Amino acid sequence: MIKTTKYISIKIILLFLFFTVQGFAKNLPPGSGEGDLPANVLILLDKSGSMGIRSGSTGIDSKRPYRLAVGSTAVAGGRNVFLNSRWGSYDKRNISYDDKLTWKWKKSSPCHYNASTEVAEFYDGYFYFVNNYWKEREFCKVNQATGKVTKIKTYNNSSYNFKGGDIYDKYLYLFSYNWSSPKIVIWDLSTEKSLECSYSSGWGTKDLGQTMTSWYFYSNGTPEINRAGTYMMAYGYDWSNNNKRGFYKYNITPGLNCPDKTKDQFIQYNFGSNGQIKYIESASTNDDYFYVANYSKHKIQRFDVSGSTIGSAQIKEIGKNGKHDASYSPTSDSEVKFKNPYSIAVDSTNNRIYVADYGNNAIQVLSEENDGFNWVKKLGGRITMTRMTGAHQAIKAITTDANLTSGVHFGFAYWSSASTVWVYWNYNKYPKCRSIKTQLMNKYGVSSNHWWFRNANYTCRDRGGALPGYTGWDSNKNSPWGQGKPCDNDNCLKVKVNKDGAIRTAAEVVKVSAGGGTDAKVFSDIALAYFKHADSPRDPAYKCQVNYIIVIGDGVWSNHASGLKNIKTLKDSYGVKTITIAYGGGISNSGKANFREFAKAGGTGDVIVADDPATLKSTLSAEINRILAERVSFSPPALRASVEQGDSVMQAQFKYVQNQEWRGQLKKTKLNENGSVKKDASGNPIVEWEASAKMPNPKDRKIWSVVPGTDYTTDLNNIVTSNRADIEDMFTLFGSSVNNYHRVTPKVSGTVSNTRCKTATLFGPTSNVSDSTEDDAEGLITFLRGLDYFDYDGDCNLTEMRKEGGTKIYMGDIYNSRMITVGKPNAETKYNSEKEEAYWRALNKYDSWATAPNRANRKEIVYVGANDGMLHAIDFKTGVEKWAFIPPFILPKIVNIINPSLNNANNNPKGGSNAIFGVDGSPVQHDIFFESPFDLSAKWHTVLLVPYGRGGSGFSALIVTDPDAPRHLFSIYNDLTNNKVHVMKHDGSYLGPFEYMKKSYDIAETSEALTVQDLYDDAKENGTLSTLSTDCNDTQNTTCYKSKIYTWENFHGNAMTEKDFTVYINDVKNTNFKVSNTSNTLTITFNTEISYFSDAAMRSGADTVGIYVNQSSNATGVQSPNDDYDYSELGETWSAPRVIRMPDKGPGDIDIKDDLYVAVMGGGYGSKYRGVGSGVYVINLTDNIRPGKIEKFISIEDKLGNQINSSVPGDPVVINRDGAKGYVNYGGAIVYVNDLEGKITKINLTDLVEPNLKLYDHYTVFDVKSTSSDGRFMFHSMDSAIGKDTKQLWLFAGTGDMNNLTDTSPLTSNILLGIADETFPEFKTPIDVQNFNSGASTVPPTVDDLQNCLNTTNNTVLSNAVDCPKKMPAGTASKRGWVINLDKFKKVTGSPTVGGGIAYYPVFQPPTGGDKCKLGAATMCAVDDECGTNWSSKIGNIKTGDKCAYVGEGILSEIVIFKGKVYANIAGKSAEGSDLIEKTAIGVEVDITRGTWKENF
Repeated sequence: MIKTTKYISIKIILLFLFFTVQGFAKNLPPGSGEGDLPANVLILLDKSGSMGIRSGSTGIDSKRPYRLAVGSTAVAGGRNVFLNSRWGSYDKRNISYDDKLTWKWKKSSPCHYNASTEVAEFYDGYFYFVNNYWKEREFCKVNQATGKVTKIKTYNNSSYNFKGGDIYDKYLYLFSYNWSSPKIVIWDLSTEKSLECSYSSGWGTKDLGQTMTSWYFYSNGTPEINRAGTYMMAYGYDWSNNNKRGFYKYNITPGLNCPDKTKDQFIQYNFGSNGQIKYIESASTNDDYFYVANYSKHKIQRFDVSGSTIGSAQIKEIGKNGKHDASYSPTSDSEVKFKNPYSIAVDSTNNRIYVADYGNNAIQVLSEENDGFNWVKKLGGRITMTRMTGAHQAIKAITTDANLTSGVHFGFAYWSSASTVWVYWNYNKYPKCRSIKTQLMNKYGVSSNHWWFRNANYTCRDRGGALPGYTGWDSNKNSPWGQGKPCDNDNCLKVKVNKDGAIRTAAEVVKVSAGGGTDAKVFSDIALAYFKHADSPRDPAYKCQVNYIIVIGDGVWSNHASGLKNIKTLKDSYGVKTITIAYGGGISNSGKANFREFAKAGGTGDVIVADDPATLKSTLSAEINRILAERVSFSPPALRASVEQGDSVMQAQFKYVQNQEWRGQLKKTKLNENGSVKKDASGNPIVEWEASAKMPNPKDRKIWSVVPGTDYTTDLNNIVTSNRADIEDMFTLFGSSVNNYHRVTPKVSGTVSNTRCKTATLFGPTSNVSDSTEDDAEGLITFLRGLDYFDYDGDCNLTEMRKEGGTKIYMGDIYNSRMITVGKPNAETKYNSEKEEAYWRALNKYDSWATAPNRANRKEIVYVGANDGMLHAIDFKTGVEKWAFIPPFILPKIVNIINPSLNNANNNPKGGSNAIFGVDGSPVQHDIFFESPFDLSAKWHTVLLVPYGRGGSGFSALIVTDPDAPRHLFSIYNDLTNNKVHVMKHDGSYLGPFEYMKKSYDIAETSEALTVQDLYDDAKENGTLSTLSTDCNDTQNTTCYKSKIYTWENFHGNAMTEKDFTVYINDVKNTNFKVSNTSNTLTITFNTEISYFSDAAMRSGADTVGIYVNQSSNATGVQSPNDDYDYSELGETWSAPRVIRMPDKGPGDIDIKDDLYVAVMGGGYGSKYRGVGSGVYVINLTDNIRPGKIEKFISIEDKLGNQINSSVPGDPVVINRDGAKGYVNYGGAIVYVNDLEGKITKINLTDLVEPNLKLYDHYTVFDVKSTSSDGRFMFHSMDSAIGKDTKQLWLFAGTGDMNNLTDTSPLTSNILLGIADETFPEFKTPIDVQNFNSGASTVPPTVDDLQNCLNTTNNTVLSNAVDCPKKMPAGTASKRGWVINLDKFKKVTGSPTVGGGIAYYPVFQPPTGGDKCKLGAATMCAVDDECGTNWSSKIGNIKTGDKCAYVGEGILSEIVIFKGKVYANIAGKSAEGSDLIEKTAIGVEVDITRGTWKENF
């Protein structure tokens, strides 16, 4: 019998046809088209010794900065810097203000590179400097643009000892501190003529000469000329005058004139007790202001020397003693840290102070006093990341990105050389081993560069073992996963290609350490043997299948010919293509030529160059995108989401175009009174408008974001090329780089890569294509606005509007985002209880606010996220975009659009780009009463929450009370790759970033390893390696550190013990180690000595060490006092938040005035990271001091043993009194969530008073007990309803692996499910749960599962089934609910929808028979909500052998009920010829409309 079901909701104002699938940048809906099989990708990572070299692109390596000068090359807000390092070879380099290396010193220059620079000044395009070379003093200049060096003059080192200098106008003053004859040499730089001024020497400070010698002995503070050029000031020490110390003034006349030798004034000030002076620099804002680098007090001071005395009133200072960590970004003067600041330079144009922060290996930039004397930014920093660590991060980033892994099955292997034979000998005993070495080489056929030479062993040893390759899978090793055979520390196929390969690769890659040679035969042997083997993932029967290997290498390999032969065999005989990535920046052109030859033979055309970890990360993502695009050969899906308002429906469609941004459409179509689509006389739908066609021209669009250094509030239009530098800072915020797309010269010699449009002009400050990335950053901005920077049409006109057939095509696709229409405020104010939000509205005069003219007449705006990275605000009446908002933390994702391999003139007549996920989540609106940061008192505001969905692990909050003047409230982002939580306040200022502990650590990053590595690198550069000992000991004075003790600095964690870590040595778990740590240092003492070799050639066969932080550690996550921003477990925000008022004190809280407006949001999708996303966030929406802070993260158990990393990707079901009047009598809400591994959790956010009940209590009400084998993943949200017969709350769910819809693994078995919460509307924590949580019992609580459900798989309306879970035959106990088993590998593809007593499920059946490349079947299942009886025959045709109505081929979306009809979208081919499925609903209209928790309140 059909029953009317009563629903917990307010009236429907929005009709959603929402498709909840996942893919990448982007994968079409899995199963929605022909050829939809996951691509197979085997990553082959080079682990040779050179992978231990430090590398990085997030800032310039500026170890031990010493002298610096500011140039004239402007980047917004600053200038370039000439830097001399006081480390090893006294490195000299030019650094741009955006922290990029312009040029580095060349050894072949006419002035010595390995000499200390004591003078550095800038004039007319040149940096002038003096080298104190040990043989002579060299006065030189270097062109700031080219780095070309010219020697001006050489001085005798016995007569000259330059210790400082200063410039005024065109005159450079050089100060020589020779004890017997101090001199000042003045150069006219315009003519390069000079004058020498000699002074007498002696003790004291009676004249300038004596003062100069005083400087020499007692201070490194250098003389400085004031900005007016009227006097020179110095700091001195007068032994003859009671040891007074202070500032001395000497009058000067600018020009080739010697300064007065007699002081004009002495101002006493003793640095002896107040620190140690290292440098003096004049201010640009006042003639009598000077800055001092106080070396020992670790601060920068400004002195006013206009008077006769110096007291506290004449001094202003900034800084304190402290080391920087990776999250260093001070937001107040009190947080600025220096460690021995050495010198200063001033940019008078921008009023900026540049400080060489010696101990922090960085340049810090401050504003001058007229701009607040505040911290501005940091340049450089010592790079501690090795190439290998960078590779770990890059590979982990792609294998933990749900957007990438849904369309790709990954595998992983590491490789080096065939060093299965080791020969040890002592250098002095070499002849003793020579004959044995030769025999072994002949035996194994390997060359001498495969041997590890160690001088501490007097014997030779044959290790033996099999040569690299693949002979099968060893399931007994590397539990529980197994590993390939053979497998050793040098070469191993660690993860076979399969659906779990991404999770496994992310776990295994971090265990790989550098060591060994570089042999092309090795990696190609592994790949060929694997793809030939019976374990191969490739299936010759499926022509649509795509197979790749990705080879990442950082050096010139051996055995090129043998490897090339294997690569050709892979391509020609097995259809496996090869991508080669030349990584690390140290590969010669001949080496790159080898990479290129492999790529050509492997069918991919050309080598990809990634010089640093950031570029590798971007490159890998780009290549996976390209593979996904190649795999896709679908008919394009159309309808994505729709929203009803009045008599219209809005449908979001997109057109898939390979290797381009997908083209979005949003159209408004008329509806008839009965809800059907209104059509014209020809039978075509009547379309009122289509938004992409009405999009403003690129120059007229208003596109805004929150970009520090820019202002969006004036015109909502700061994403423009004139703001390129500031926007680029955001592009690179998470460590990615802007890839070089268009070039004038090939990046790889001998090719024409990326030069196809080398003569093209640009729209922006950079007017032409260049070899830098500035044109690409500007071009990316113009692309966002709608121009054709990536040259889709192939004409190299990069400034034209993107059109096709005269129609604009630059609105991005709306893939998963549900639309919301916001018009005049209309929330309910009639209430029956003070526990309703309606009462709060009435109390705070909501109606008066809502009916004010500017809100009563507020335009209706459609807000929707799109994958061009924007939240679009579209006028509902006209269809014209009013503005578009790019969340600030989506900007770093935008760079993934750039893929230089799609601009290869060798392969493509046109350009291309990656399609990415941008703003893919569903915006949610709520009117909130609070004091915003823009107010002086509390007011009503319309707040829009914007989750990023598959675009990332974050969300933004906007105020859209006035749709013409939106304001940013805050943004949150969890950078899972770099272990940082980013928080941006309303005004663009940062809280944080808050760094949390990373999950793995590398020996190469320890302070001991870094010390010996620096020692080796400097000796190698200086040509002094022969003098450096190769002994392995713990002195840190040799090329090898050997000890049981290793230390990591800048460590984020405290009070950690051995229980917090898991350690593997040579892949064997080691439990015998000790841990000690402070707030920023970790020390591990192993039970055996571990050696670190700074010489990469020595690392083959060395111990491999893996150090991992346990998931259970309390030290994980953001620590106190910032733990209210511990979003470290936030996954991709697929979950749409729900806004409620929550009693802040929980049970018995009767004071509604301090209730909190909170957003309740699922932890998101993060199944590639264990623990990430497995919980629910309760987020404070009204705190101005800590915006977006977490009130509570409710962690949900991630069960072990099922091989599922659980998370909560779906929307929470939130039941409050406003939506369930007559059913509940509590304030706040009860929340239900289902998670990926099939648990349903109940959460208390109410004021209910029950025994032992507390706020945030939760327990599992039901458990499907899913496993990775049965594939019963709960990706989709539940629906809920009050059963008319049972009067109980019912929850409806379905299962299916949305990442592998076409999977036909034998154990796949999915279900449709309906269960009742028999305790609702009470919370009723079960007694066994209370006892277990309190520790009163150690027995885990029992949880109902499928055995407690009635199996109604065969109960159909045609079978006249009468059994119901709550109405079982006499003598049979009632059941918790009902379950229907799906056969033929079927999977649920969207959230269930309940209406008229029927639960509707969209279900997909993979293609059957021998051809998996075909489309699968889209079906609709209609089930009685309380009995589980299948009513599908009432809504459509059921094919023989099936039980659900067939509606077409492809994927069906979530189903929507409206005006007695059932609607759904189909991605594929509809049986009715339309992409909008329309059926007549079963049953009657609902009594109370559905799902308050699915509404936007």
